[in-house]
This record gives sequence, C-alpha cells and structure tokens, in this order.
Amino acid sequence: MFTRITKVKKNGKTLRYLKLVENYWEKKKTRQRVIANFGNVDKLNVKRIDSAIASLIKFSSRHFVDLRNLKSIRCQHLGEILAADIFWDRFQLSDIMERYTGEDTILIKAMIVSRLIEPLSKLRLSGEYYRMALSGLDDKAYSYQHFYRAMDTLIAHKEDIESEIYDQVRDLFNLKLNLVFYDITSSYFEGQKCPLSSHGYSRDHRFDREQILLGLLVTDEGIPIAHTVFNGNLADKTTVKGQIRDISRRFGIKRCIIVVDRGMVSTENLSFIEESGYDYIVALRKRSKKIFEPLLSMNDNYKKIDENLLAFETTSDHFPNDRIIICFNKEKSEIEKEHRNRRLERVYKELETIQEQYKKGNLRDKEKMLQRGARILERRKVTRFFTLRIDEKKGLYFAYNKDTLSFEELLDGKFILRTNEKTLEMKDIIRAYKNLAKVENAFCELKDFIKLRPIRHFTERRVKAHVFICVLAYLIEIAIELTLHQKKINLTAREALNQLSDIKLVSQEVEGLKIKTVCQPKPETWKILKALTITLPKEKIFR
Repeated sequence: MFTRITKVKKNGKTLRYLKLVENYWEKKKTRQRVIANFGNVDKLNVKRIDSAIASLIKFSSRHFVDLRNLKSIRCQHLGEILAADIFWDRFQLSDIMERYTGEDTILIKAMIVSRLIEPLSKLRLSGEYYRMALSGLDDKAYSYQHFYRAMDTLIAHKEDIESEIYDQVRDLFNLKLNLVFYDITSSYFEGQKCPLSSHGYSRDHRFDREQILLGLLVTDEGIPIAHTVFNGNLADKTTVKGQIRDISRRFGIKRCIIVVDRGMVSTENLSFIEESGYDYIVALRKRSKKIFEPLLSMNDNYKKIDENLLAFETTSDHFPNDRIIICFNKEKSEIEKEHRNRRLERVYKELETIQEQYKKGNLRDKEKMLQRGARILERRKVTRFFTLRIDEKKGLYFAYNKDTLSFEELLDGKFILRTNEKTLEMKDIIRAYKNLAKVENAFCELKDFIKLRPIRHFTERRVKAHVFICVLAYLIEIAIELTLHQKKINLTAREALNQLSDIKLVSQEVEGLKIKTVCQPKPETWKILKALTITLPKEKIFR
C-alpha cells in the first residue's frame, strides 16, 4: 500500500490529487486499485488525514508515537568504554578480578575506565558514574564508600592480580621479555597526612611538597609489568634490589637484560643484578674526570649508528669486565654548547655589573661582593665554571675555569653506556638504552593523561590502590595504542579515545516507550572501530 499523486489538467491548470493505492493479484498479474482519495494536494484536509491515521493505528501491529512528546533522559559515554571493554575481555580482567575482588569488580572497572574518559575523585565518581554506559552499573546506587572499600579489596591482592595480568599480556602480545626497563618518578601531595609521603628529590620541582616515589617496570614496548610505591625520601638506587627480586620471584623471568638510568647505578646494585642471573645496560655519570677524560678524548673510531648518532666500543680499567660504549650526537652537542655559552655570557655580564658598582663607589663591602657573586653562580648553576676572589683594584675578580670548560666541551652531546652483556651488537645495546625513554613516557602518561595527580587519598593502602588503578588504566591505554600501530593507524591512544568520545549512548522516552540510540561516528572514526574490532550496539526500543 502506498500513496500516489495524479495530475489532471483543467481549465489550463494542472491539478494534483493525493490517493491511497494498493497492489493486488488478478489472473497472475499485478493490478492496482484506489483505496481512498484525499482530494487536491493544494487544498488537503489535514484533519481528515489525521483522523484516518488515528483510526487505523488501533489495528496496527506497530506502535506509533507523536515525536513532539519525545524526551532525552540521559547521554552516556560509550565509545571509550567499548574500546576499554575489548582489552578488559582480552586480558580476562573480569575473571582475574572476580577471583580476588568479587562483587567489587564492577566498581574497580568503573574507576579504571573513568581514568581513560575523565579522571574524577572517588567522591565525584560516586555521583556521576551513571554518565558511563558501563554494563553492570545501571540502576544501582553506589556511594563513595563503596568505591573506597573496592580500593581496599583491590590493593590487598595487588601482587596476585599483577602476576595473572602479566601472564595474559605476555600471551596476547607474544612477549619474549628480553629487555626489562626500570625507572622511578615522584608525585607530590597537597597535604601532609600520608605516612608514605616525605620531602625528597622532586621531579616535579615542588620541593615545598611532600611526595611519594613510584617505581615502574615495563617491557621494551612500554607495557607495564609491575609497579611499587615507595616512601618519598628514598634514594633511587635503594629501590633497585626489590624490583629485581620481583622479576625473578613473581614473574619467573630467568634471563633478561635490565636497563636502568644513571640514577640507579651503584656497584652494589650492578653486582646484585649480575648475581641474580641478569645482564644490565646502564648509563654512567660523566662528571668523573679521572675515569672519563681518557675515554671522551678518543674520537677516531666512531661508527655511524643512525642519522645523528655516532658510537664506538672500548674498555676501561675501572670496569675491566664490562663493555664501554661512547655515543656522540653532533646536533645535540651544538645545542648544549650554545645553551651553555648563553648562560655563561649572561652570568659574566652580571658579575661585570658588580665590578662597575664597585668602581662607582655604590658597593664598597668586598665580602658582600664576593657573597653576591657566589649567589649569582649558584642560582645559575655555573659555580664550577668560574673562579671568584676579592681583588684590591676591581673589588671582585672572576675568570673562567678553563680546565672545567675544556672537560665540559668533551662531554657535549655524549653519553656513555656500560654493560656486562657479551653477545648483543653495539647498535642493539644503544637502541635498548634509548628505549628507556618509554618508561619516561609511561610516567608522563600516568601523570598527565591518566591523571595520577592530584592524589586525593591519605591512608597508605588507598594511595597505593589509587596508583594501581592508574597503572591498570595505562595498561589499557598502551594496549589500544599498540593495536592501532599494528593495524598501521598512526594515532596515539589519546587521539583515538578523543575520536571515540563522540560516540554516545542516548536514552529517550516517548509515550511509555524507552529508546536507546547510539550517536553515529565520523567516517575517520570507523577505521579505529575496525582496527579495535569494536561493534556498535543496535538501537533498542522497549517498554
């Protein structure tokens, strides 16, 4: 059955008539007949049509509604949740979590997913979790205390959960774990009530705040294996042994190369790594003139590693059993030299100003001049480059320390690696160490994207639980990114999640019916959905 408009010419005018027509069979042929004639289109009796429709609706199998009564009830995040669900299922996190956290699993999932969407405090999350289209949360009332108790349950089983997740991640990404990277960062508190927080060396340059330390073990692809929260005043190198024990005891990794930054290096740590059956790659501090000046002075044996990097391998009497690799980046060398020269010229002019004030008689106290000059050097962090003393004629004598400057020029653009690994090629050792930057990127993601800070908890177990939730969110984030790159989609996880954020689940009501529809993604977003094997749910209509 369908409508048809027929045209009739009358008195030089073309009139159009609206008819309701149906098809029917007669003698094996399709024929048509008019069911109703509604008259001239330009003079339609709309009320007559509405009356006919209203009469017929009573006998229809479909439910017809007046869209003027349509009301939008809720709009929920869906795209990001669908992406998180893919890896939640692939890592079998529901099974793992439910074994240890039971009914709290859905709350833990909500806290992890919220870090990917919009990091919220647990108090605020308890009032806004309904904004996530997360299966299992609908129509249930949770207070912030429910979320806190779920955190307590989670952290009580941290080691077991981490170990089981590692097994799933290893199988999913076919990890061989030839390299393990370890680094440490800090994160500060606004308050002073957490027993873990203390004043210490702050990577955030907030020495006025107490802090915690976070040690992170990752694979060469940047996938987090395990993490540990330390007291904020520990020295970096004191945290290494516990992490090495974890690799062996908890994860059963029998052989790998441990890559750590120069802040972790001590004779004791390197001996412990070796005694544990592992190899190491470390960068050495370059300020020891006695050890490094002979090494850095050699420049005839460099081999090209990549476009900007040269390197050569040698030995040192100070480390007789290890390989030493000197790396040189010419572009970085020029940048470091230019930066240092600008700093030194600025300081030189400031010291000249003190001399001029002495000559004019504005500054006569020579001890004060010396103290003022020393403060300038300390503030600019160039004390080692200058010699300062009181001079009878000039008031303040200053000059460059030429030996220090010469040694500093030798250091420009260079870094020195030490390893006990005997089989890897030099370029692979350098590449392994440069990959340590992935740990630093992980810390940036944890702090910025996943919003590790601000830390709104003060008891030790909840601070640790908060960090654990952030690390689990980062695990899902890096899994999204690695999967996209495997599918040749050059997007970061943040960029992908931003595109997926346009996909919302909209709940509406009209005349007793509830309708759930999904906002359709942009054309470029379909590529992400396909790469992550995400299927959008279909529209639902129910009473």
